[in-house]
This record gives sequence, C-alpha cells and structure tokens, in this order.
Amino acid sequence: MDLEIGIWSHGHSLHRPVEIWEKIIFGEPPHKIGRASLAVLLAIKLGAKLLGFGTGATKASDGQIESEVIRDFMLQNFNRLQEFSAFRGINLPEMKDRIGKIITVDKESKNTIGEIGEAAKIFRKRGIQAAIFITDAAHAPRLLRDVAEVFHGKQNSDILSHFFVTSSEVPYCEGRTVVIDPSHPLNPILQKLLKLVSIYPEKTAMLSQEVELLLEKYGLS
Repeated sequence: MDLEIGIWSHGHSLHRPVEIWEKIIFGEPPHKIGRASLAVLLAIKLGAKLLGFGTGATKASDGQIESEVIRDFMLQNFNRLQEFSAFRGINLPEMKDRIGKIITVDKESKNTIGEIGEAAKIFRKRGIQAAIFITDAAHAPRLLRDVAEVFHGKQNSDILSHFFVTSSEVPYCEGRTVVIDPSHPLNPILQKLLKLVSIYPEKTAMLSQEVELLLEKYGLS
C-alpha cells in the first residue's frame, strides 16, 4: 500500500540579510539547493500530498510571517528552479499549479519543537503517513531529536509510519559548526550572541571573536 507523503521545510529567520536568507531558502544554482527548493523537488519526485513551510517565529515589515514569506517567494520564483541541474527535465509550469495546491504553512510555532508539534496537527488532519523534514546540516541532529520526541510521544505516535530528516546543500553559516547541548553553561551566552548577530549583522566579525574566546575557555576550540 502506498503511503501518503508529507514534505516539511524548516523555516528561516527573516531577520537575516536578504541575500543570506534567499541563499538558505532558495539555494545557489546550479548545484547547491536550498531547503525550500529541496522540499519542492522532493514533493515533485515523491508525489507528495502535502508540502509544509514553517514557522511563525519572525515577521516581515508588511506583517507577513516567516512561513508565508517562504511560500510566496518560492511560488514567485518557481520557474527559476530550472537553474538547478536537479530540476532539469521537470515541467515547472505544470508542476507549479500542483505544488501550489498542496502547500500549507505553519503560522503558530516560535521554535523547532513547536514547529514539529504544528506539523503533527497538520499531518493528522491531512492523513499524512510518512514525512521528510528538511533543514541544513548543522540543525539536522536537533531536528531529528525533536521529530522523534514529538512523534514517538503518546499523543502523536499513531500518525507517522516513517519519518526522515535530511539537509539542504546550503549551510546556515560558513565555517566550523559547534553543537552544544541546551544544558551546557555556555548555551545561554551563545544564544544571546546569535541574537545580537541577527540584529547587528555588521558586528558579526567582532562577535565571532568573542565566540572563539568562549570556545577556547570551555575547551571546545
């Protein structure tokens, strides 16, 4: 029996510079596919019943939330997907209509675990039995942990027969990635530094130096 498949693309903060945001979401043709572009590709290739975009964590200046901006950007730039080698041979004008009909957006969640919870509600309502969640490589381990927590819990254990987490080909940030457990004493400090970087991108170099000092202090360098 064929399973009803859902594809879910993790959102990305609208507080980042536009060119970086577009690179993460759309990608860098012809080979580096962004997370939303990869979601569209998988939805086409697998005949998905649902394509979901998260989250409601950030808003644009016009009041649109993150997931709505991603949806509109992808539909407006749909024909540009032909710039990627992976989309060659796909009839994009024909697929745009089909993909537009299966898109849904998460308007409520503010973080990863909340986003997966919203996905669970949508999957249950739409009869999704197997799902692929998409993010970038640095975030994938935490996303897999949260997906397992939500869908192995008693409340949602009856929804999915299978779930997978995969990553796009565009990293959240260039260079070294350090994953720190939430309970680590360094975590609250790094969270504040990351927030400052999103607000003041021009101070990235200075803040990166502060992070390097902290990593060295805690033996993570």
